[in-house]
Amino acid sequence: MTGVYMKGSLVQSFFQFFSQKNSHDSFTSLFKSHIFKMFRLLCSLLITLITASAEVSQHMFGLLQEMSQFSAVAYCISDKKLTLGNLEDSCPTRFCRGSNGLKVVEIFEGKATGYVVSDELNERIIIAFRGSHSAGDYIGDSLAYPFPYSPLSAPEKNFKLWPSPSCRVHAGFYAVLEDFYNSEAFLQMMDLIDSNPRWKIVVVGHSLGGALSALLGAELAIMGHNLLVVTVAAPKVGNAQFASWIDGVFNTSSVLKSVLDDVTPQFGYLRLEHSGDQVPRLQPSFLGWMHAGVEFLITKVKLPHNRQDLSIVESPEDGDEDLDPNFLKEMAKYQKKCRNWLISKFHNEYFFDISGCKG
Repeated sequence: MTGVYMKGSLVQSFFQFFSQKNSHDSFTSLFKSHIFKMFRLLCSLLITLITASAEVSQHMFGLLQEMSQFSAVAYCISDKKLTLGNLEDSCPTRFCRGSNGLKVVEIFEGKATGYVVSDELNERIIIAFRGSHSAGDYIGDSLAYPFPYSPLSAPEKNFKLWPSPSCRVHAGFYAVLEDFYNSEAFLQMMDLIDSNPRWKIVVVGHSLGGALSALLGAELAIMGHNLLVVTVAAPKVGNAQFASWIDGVFNTSSVLKSVLDDVTPQFGYLRLEHSGDQVPRLQPSFLGWMHAGVEFLITKVKLPHNRQDLSIVESPEDGDEDLDPNFLKEMAKYQKKCRNWLISKFHNEYFFDISGCKG
């Protein structure tokens, strides 16, 4: 998407220009007053003017909204506002109160935090991971080292796609998943899956939760399960070789074709991003990191986000340009203003405010 590429380039150029012009005073008083206001206006205009790649069907839009709601409910765990039992009685959000036939059967807390829902009406098992408490935490994690990827699960006998030895993943994300994989919560989750072999499996999560969803999805696929993975505002999980392997596992090219034909997939790997959210650009591509899956992009600055504000990215690499390292360095100087406005706002707003058990 040319518009997305232009957005990143112009924003970077804006910072670089004023950084050079005002290097003697390190961007102090001038940036904090008039320049910051200009920068906010420029970002708003550029993001709003991005053109859609392909329209999203109403059914696909509804699915992505629903998955964002499940991701948001995971934040209720932090405030002890999510309990076991019928979802409509288990948390205070409008989504919970309006749910029907959904039952929270498991809540887990630890390095990985989330919950499991049994949906008897639609014969689904939904596994939702909570994200981190602060989107800004990813700035310090943007250069996390790549770790050799080795699946934790034994392959199902008919599973033919084994990852290459060159596959690498984010060491921190992998460690969190490994901790979950070795927990009692994982065993309980697998008992539910094994007890309902005909049910669909959906794994969702926002931010860090999205990264964990991708990794758990790979493990379940290796074990022979067909499933749908939906990540919201997730950072990159692995290198190009890992992304290519994941796309093979989830048959991303066929899923993309189905989506473009207005067919909502039952299985696959879907990735939802906001064009102003910088977290999905981490870890940086210039260090070899790459996204996988079919990308959907929200291109509107202000809430609410409607179907016309969502597009399918047919060439994900076009919408995945990295922020220049110097740009990130300049942003870090103004954490309280620039980072909070640019990152936290867009990172938390996906159809609604997704963090903090709100709504």
